[in-house]
Amino acid sequence: SGDTAAIVAARNGRSETLELLYRKGVDLEKRNKDGKRPLHEAASAGSLECVQFLISKGVEIDCLKRADW
Repeated sequence: SGDTAAIVAARNGRSETLELLYRKGVDLEKRNKDGKRPLHEAASAGSLECVQFLISKGVEIDCLKRADW
């Protein structure tokens, strides 16, 4: 799947884990094999806290495909 620790944390609503990973220098923009980034997973899971954290760190806000607009 190519899921990173940040993707798994975002998918599971673990904002405190995302913050720790960020402080350790983990890339919050890295995509998995499906092209998903932590922000996509956090939004899909309905984790407002993770979405807010990721946006506050300046991650790119985009959709996976144009049809999602």
